[in-house]
Amino acid sequence: IYRMIDKKIVNDYSSGLSPGYASDSFDTTESYYLEKDGVIAPIRKGKARRFLNNPSGRDPGTSALSSKKAVALASPDEGPDFTIPAISGPVVALPDPSEGDFKIGDKTVFASLPAGFFSDGEGRATDDELLRLINAGNEMVTFANKVYQIGQPENARGDHAFVNGTVRDILSGEPLAGVAVFDDKSGTYAMTDNAGDFRIRLPLGDNVLGFSGYSLEDLHLNVHVDSDGGLDVVMKEKITSLKGAVISAESMVNHRDARMGIERVRINTINKIPSAFGESDVLKAVLTLPGVKSVGEASSGFNVRGGSSDQNLVLFNDGTIYNPSHFFGVFSAFNTDVINDIELYKSSIPAEFGGRISSVLDVRGREGNSKMIQGSLGLGLLTSRFHLEGPIVEDKTTFIIGGRTTYSNWIFNLLPENSAYAGGNASFSDLNASVTHRIDSRNTLQAYAYWSRDSFSFDGDTTFRYSNLNASLKWRRTVSERTGLTIVTGYDRYSNVVDDNFNVVSAYSLATGVDQAFLKGGFKTVLDERHTLSYGFNSIYYDLNPGRMGPLTESSLVAFNALPRDRAVESALYLSDNWKPGEKLSTDLGLRLSAFNAIAPSKFYWAPELRASAKYSLRDNLSLKAGFNSMTQYIHLISNTSTVSPMDAWHLAGASLRPQVGWQAAAGLYWTVRDNTVDLSVETYYKHIAHSLDYKSGAVL
Repeated sequence: IYRMIDKKIVNDYSSGLSPGYASDSFDTTESYYLEKDGVIAPIRKGKARRFLNNPSGRDPGTSALSSKKAVALASPDEGPDFTIPAISGPVVALPDPSEGDFKIGDKTVFASLPAGFFSDGEGRATDDELLRLINAGNEMVTFANKVYQIGQPENARGDHAFVNGTVRDILSGEPLAGVAVFDDKSGTYAMTDNAGDFRIRLPLGDNVLGFSGYSLEDLHLNVHVDSDGGLDVVMKEKITSLKGAVISAESMVNHRDARMGIERVRINTINKIPSAFGESDVLKAVLTLPGVKSVGEASSGFNVRGGSSDQNLVLFNDGTIYNPSHFFGVFSAFNTDVINDIELYKSSIPAEFGGRISSVLDVRGREGNSKMIQGSLGLGLLTSRFHLEGPIVEDKTTFIIGGRTTYSNWIFNLLPENSAYAGGNASFSDLNASVTHRIDSRNTLQAYAYWSRDSFSFDGDTTFRYSNLNASLKWRRTVSERTGLTIVTGYDRYSNVVDDNFNVVSAYSLATGVDQAFLKGGFKTVLDERHTLSYGFNSIYYDLNPGRMGPLTESSLVAFNALPRDRAVESALYLSDNWKPGEKLSTDLGLRLSAFNAIAPSKFYWAPELRASAKYSLRDNLSLKAGFNSMTQYIHLISNTSTVSPMDAWHLAGASLRPQVGWQAAAGLYWTVRDNTVDLSVETYYKHIAHSLDYKSGAVL
């Protein structure tokens, strides 16, 4: 313990002073300092008094402080001045800390440290003051200077404990998904989920917990684990010079995760990819990934490993997007200003997903900046977009809204009068909104809404319109240090309409659509360092309009006609176990039981769906993987084109249409070279699909 006399920090308070002497000599008008890991920092006078009154020289609330080191520095034999180990030479004539931070050579000495810096786990990594120190690039006060104590010794059970927390972006407070969390000493690792949450089992005692994510600065924290507890972490983007945009999955994660055929792309990478008319495009980024092909030019539809476009499940904040394109497929339906990242599952599809037999594209939106209100506005040749985000209640409730619209009719006006598209018009709009409320450290509530609308006409007498509508409510709860719960409910709607007024007498309007309500619940439990269970349920109620036709105007002689509505309930239970029997071998085994009940006419189907994958590490940077998964699809798109068009109609399985079924076997080799900067991989697969639907040859459409 030190104090300042005539702007010189002296150590006449040694830890060997008697409690009485310390108490009598304590002056509340002076400034006091404490040394920790070579850093001299001002402390509150109350803490200084408690420290001096403790005969051991160790603050009872400061587990990370080395008392022996403090005694050595405070020895009177060393004279009144002290030397900071990180800086050569004595430090003298220091300014008063009340005047703010100051420089010593090229080093910065901060006049104050975050609240809880010297406490037992009281200070969280997301503390605003700590973010300030990290952003400043301070060499003396960083994460490495702090030992995070997790749990309490009296709560210890066995020789291991569970650590859980959330990883967020340092600037915006957004959760970061897909970050690898690992402990090299024990060989255990975990991945952050969609909400940035992680759970990992660590041995008691001192550990170095590592955090690594694509495009993020690696982070290593010193933690002392006494029992189960929590630790929140912030990470910042890695600043590198890039000659081109590179789409890549996480590097070393490929050698830790047993699943294969998974591609994750963060939004900052998507924004670097050249796209049409300057608009960043999620689906165009997906098309650059291996195993994914476009269904045609100027289209946002895509095929995955030989499947058709309707065999891809496209999710946006857990809601289903039935047509993910705008403007004839030139633009995707997703506004990148409100997107966090995307994941494409081509092979090892998790047991929680079902309903399609080729792939799952999971698009996740952002929560909004928890620190400040900010926004953006973009103006282009064809489109304009905006977004606004920020805190409603700082660090507790956030919002984000975004929208796009187009003014593209000027292009049609430039076409020659004899063109088939002369007099045409096209437009689209979409709107996103979400609110996230952190009820407490264990509960978070999120509300999402999405709406889009397209309208276009080529020759002025036929107009095509289609729209998507999604709304969902998600509740995330940390049940315990080992178990997390997520419950989502929502409503999805897709509709398309064709209006034909070429002939007044035969003018008609044709409409089809899908309405569905869903409920999903999922648990994730870490049993031990070898087993992590995922289990839950989901259920969807379908109400489809397969076709309704009627007169467009009062002058039309077209009679009203409508097909019976399709209604059904699709439900599923699932269980999967991420099992690591050894350091080199890991597996992911899952079973999904799906059931489908068509209501009128009544028809029941059910099917077990197997999900299995395994990984064997030949070296730390060389792995072999193999997997098998089976899928069942109960909803079908009836189409006579390769791309999704407004004339397509969705139909449910039933008495006359069987579900589509498929299975896929795959194997791959993964190799990371050049100091983990280059990933080389090769995958091979065999895919089988049955009961695929198409129009009969010669059908009149």
